[in-house]
Amino acid sequence: MGNLMVGPISTSGLLLHLTILLAASAGGLPFSTTIAMMIAAIAGVAELSFTGMMAVYGMTGFFAGALSRLGKLGIATGGFAVSVFFLLYDLTLPLDTSHFLTIGLATFLFFLIPTKKVEPITRMITPGQQDLSVKRQKWLTSRLDDQLSDFQQFAEFMSNLVNDRFASDDANATQPIPSICQSCFRYSKCWEGNGEGMPRLLYEWETTYSATKKAARHRVEERIKYKCIRSSGLIAELEEQAANHLLMGQLQHGRKMLALQLRDMSNHLEKIMNDIKGDLTVNHLAEEELGKHLQSQGIEFYQIDILSEEKGAYRIVISIPEKRSDFETDTTVAERLILPLLEEVYQEPFKVEKTSVLQDPFPHIQLIFSSAVRFSLEYGVVATAGGGTFHAGDAYEVFPIHDGLTAVLLSDGMGHDMNAYRESRKVIRLMRECLDRKMDPETAMHTLHYMMSLNGLDDMYATLDLALIDLQDGRLWSWKAGSMSTYIKRGQDFLRLDSKSVPVGFLPSFSVEAKNEELKSGDVIVMLTDGVFNGKVTIEKQEEALYGILEKYQHLSCEPLADRIMSEMERKFGVVADDRTVLVMKVDHVLPKWMTIKPVNRPISREKVLR
Repeated sequence: MGNLMVGPISTSGLLLHLTILLAASAGGLPFSTTIAMMIAAIAGVAELSFTGMMAVYGMTGFFAGALSRLGKLGIATGGFAVSVFFLLYDLTLPLDTSHFLTIGLATFLFFLIPTKKVEPITRMITPGQQDLSVKRQKWLTSRLDDQLSDFQQFAEFMSNLVNDRFASDDANATQPIPSICQSCFRYSKCWEGNGEGMPRLLYEWETTYSATKKAARHRVEERIKYKCIRSSGLIAELEEQAANHLLMGQLQHGRKMLALQLRDMSNHLEKIMNDIKGDLTVNHLAEEELGKHLQSQGIEFYQIDILSEEKGAYRIVISIPEKRSDFETDTTVAERLILPLLEEVYQEPFKVEKTSVLQDPFPHIQLIFSSAVRFSLEYGVVATAGGGTFHAGDAYEVFPIHDGLTAVLLSDGMGHDMNAYRESRKVIRLMRECLDRKMDPETAMHTLHYMMSLNGLDDMYATLDLALIDLQDGRLWSWKAGSMSTYIKRGQDFLRLDSKSVPVGFLPSFSVEAKNEELKSGDVIVMLTDGVFNGKVTIEKQEEALYGILEKYQHLSCEPLADRIMSEMERKFGVVADDRTVLVMKVDHVLPKWMTIKPVNRPISREKVLR
């Protein structure tokens, strides 16, 4: 084909130069240099007078492969620059007008060939490396899944073992008759029938054993001495049983805390594994499905990229044509058309995070959508120290864990002095550190109780009221340790969340249950300490007064409403010599800019009390 010419174009030169350019595109520098040298050797053998072109072809392959990282433009530039260099360096070479027209046509054809057509050649050149990488990734993923499965089974085994132990211990938690009483001649008089109140006395002694102040226990011991002729031996046996019960309770609670921590660690490892396996995933199916929804509504778009498909953390990028009318803005289509469609498809609120007008590769608008919280939270706190002291024993803290989750902590230290305030602040600080480190709330409550119970019987205790408010789904989760009930006013209905758990660190055995309630727009949530209520008045009567205050002053903002609750309860039932704290929160819908009508809550007539 050396003498085959189509006008000024050499057919052999066209095919040779095009082959070198394709080799550079498919295999880079090593492959293009090898192909060029093979071509140069064959051309030189075929026509000995043409051996000077061997250097031209070899250098063309080298420079085209060296500039392959810059794409097709770099490959074409490298191939053309070599001919220009040798034209200036050696005038004896046949680098005439025909040669440059030939490589120009070859370059033009090179640009017309799609890059995807060259990818099969690339896979044929380096198949082993890609296969090895894929096999190694699959093997590593399989090994990690097996290890994670074994760890999860171990955590589940420990949890079931501890729970079974707790269940059996709780079933046998009844107070046994002391052995010294069983050998006493007054056994029938003390224990059979009414028993002159001896079972009641021993129960009172047990309840006062872990109290901070010893006066109540001493009074019970004096009553035991008055009734029992072997009082010293009976009290010694009771103290031995109580100490054993205390140590056994701490041991069991430590095991339960360990099981809960293993469960949390297992959950964290599972999330890490999901992140590792999800780094290389592409949401093609979800993008195609969303594209069909946009097409059904007649919304034009160029491209859809779903960067995150996790509920509550969606992140979607949509490229749409540039605006075509004077009344359109960058966010008109996004807020009026696409935003409602996304909320309907994914059943959660979205927001327009960013809009950008881009000119490359053609003028278009890039819209970035992300998940938005459904509710907003407003709160106000009023606290008063009791007993005329400067420092109150109550402490509180409201802080966001992330954009869609807010934590509310309220603690009441035993007493109303500086020591009580320090104790409640310590509980708040430790709980916040646990939550900031992504610890499960139940695990955090047990860990906190275990740490407090190790301080000894002479240390102080504190109640803890933990509420997690999910602003994304609209739900309130409540964990309580000796704290007062949480009250929710919803329309004409009043809800109550309470618990029978003891204060943190107060008893050797500790259990906490999570209560949850779905929130509605317009709900008023009230959390308070026991100093707000008067112990001499029935709780039902004071709750009715609280409901009346909320009904009358619900239009006020949070802090004035909290102040009104404090003052009205003091006016109706008197001032208690204890610290008082009222925390009021209001939940409302977050309305997007495109919504012009605000939804109105319908009155609720149902009665519901959660115990």
